[in-house]
Amino acid sequence: MSNCSHHAYSHCRKTQAMQALPRKMPRQRRAQATVTAILDATAQLLMHQGYSCVTTNRVADMAGVSIGSLY
Repeated sequence: MSNCSHHAYSHCRKTQAMQALPRKMPRQRRAQATVTAILDATAQLLMHQGYSCVTTNRVADMAGVSIGSLY
């Protein structure tokens, strides 16, 4: 059921901005740099190759991080 109007699906009512926030923010500079690299790589892939070409492996490779770091 994709309709979020039912009260049982009240968790669906979060704004898109809230849903885009990570559960926790990185505190160490190295972790912040990793997150920035992943987000930048994702943006570059989306802009230059399109949504259908973006994979976790490509993002990790372009960001220069392991797939485990991406997850």
